[in-house]
Amino acid sequence: MANEITDEDKLIERLEVHRELVGWIIQELERKGIKAERTTKNNSKGDIRIDGHSDLTRLQNVLLQIKERFNQVEPREKRTQKVKSQTEEDLYIEVKAYKATNIGSSIAKKIIAKETIVGVVTTAKIYKPAKELFAQENIIWLENFPEELVKKSSKRE
Repeated sequence: MANEITDEDKLIERLEVHRELVGWIIQELERKGIKAERTTKNNSKGDIRIDGHSDLTRLQNVLLQIKERFNQVEPREKRTQKVKSQTEEDLYIEVKAYKATNIGSSIAKKIIAKETIVGVVTTAKIYKPAKELFAQENIIWLENFPEELVKKSSKRE
């Protein structure tokens, strides 16, 4: 019984995956010349902030490039003519490090209601109705992100 995984251990694991995944995405964006930063204080707008003066089309193209590495991208997704309108406001990426919860339309609607989200990255599955809602709002989504990628590359000692 001493080696039994506790509920707290499971929560800590989810938080660690979330932390490392956010860091990985920020590194990828910055490697492509997009300034991004981790939000703090449980910012309700999203997990990664991108300055509102960033080139939105370029940002969406970079998110699509990341998505292509891990998910199949539909040909219509590669056309970025229908991007969210450029804004002076900061933009955000939402990260979900779910293990047992998939993203359905109710979670998608909550994310969309934030009105600042341009991308969603999750370790879980995104159901088709949620994908369709994201597509209507021109939000780039990436599902089933491989946790092992961030667990191996950024494990803290």
